[in-house]
Amino acid sequence: MRRFLILALVVSLPAAAQTAPPRPKSAKPTIDQLIAQQQELMNELVQQRTILLQLLQAERARAEGKPVVFSPLPPIREPEPPSEPEVVARTATPKPRKVVPTGPSATVTGQVNVKGGKPSEVFVYVDDVRAPLARGTFEIQQKDKQFQPRVAVVQRGMTVVFPNYDAVFHNVFSVSPGNSFDLGTYQAGDPAKSAVMTTPGVVDIFCNLHSRMTASVLVVPNSLYAKVGADGKFRIDNVPVGNHRLVAWTPNGTPVAQSVEVGTGGGEAALSIEVAERATHTNKYGQPYGSYGD
Repeated sequence: MRRFLILALVVSLPAAAQTAPPRPKSAKPTIDQLIAQQQELMNELVQQRTILLQLLQAERARAEGKPVVFSPLPPIREPEPPSEPEVVARTATPKPRKVVPTGPSATVTGQVNVKGGKPSEVFVYVDDVRAPLARGTFEIQQKDKQFQPRVAVVQRGMTVVFPNYDAVFHNVFSVSPGNSFDLGTYQAGDPAKSAVMTTPGVVDIFCNLHSRMTASVLVVPNSLYAKVGADGKFRIDNVPVGNHRLVAWTPNGTPVAQSVEVGTGGGEAALSIEVAERATHTNKYGQPYGSYGD
């Protein structure tokens, strides 16, 4: 009787569960092939589990003198087509998505007076022009127990990658609102970790193991920004004609905003920003670093 039951169930198996056709050999299977193979294995496991359960139920029914009833096997699920992964090219410099004005545009120029800091670490950007999320990566290295570069500007949506080139462990983190992250500990040779900057604003970045490792990243809402020159001057092209809010920013300084009227002939601005000493910070748990935070 048992042999008859097993034979009846095996005959009822679909072809994929009885004898799987040989798969073509491939040195490097594609993602689609891997997903299809995984789905096929899951189907076979579901079918075999159902058969074993039915065999046990049939054996129990036979022992109790009850009629043996076989339930239909569950249908095989077809694998869902995978979504296309987004391929982001890694580059040492950002590739912002430039604002393409739908109407007339012009150039905004101006001068920034910097008190107590370096003009080379000052950036000016247009704050009120919407733009799609940017794509691409920007690299900040962990080298000689420092972040390099220490000051950077990226467009909203870009990924910041933090490779570790030191023989010691680092733990990059930020508690800045809208862009907080904790990459955990890793050292040279480990895969570089990254964080996506989704919210415009300043991102203060630290290492949880080394208190002297600090960096500041300004996340801007669009591609309308410029680095101030050593002479304090700046230039931003392709600014849409109209009234706009211009912001000057530098690490350890309070951002300064100014309204600028941009006509077809351009616009001019004069801003003044003051830099203070960098405030002390705590580790990612909100506690002082203590003696270990070199």
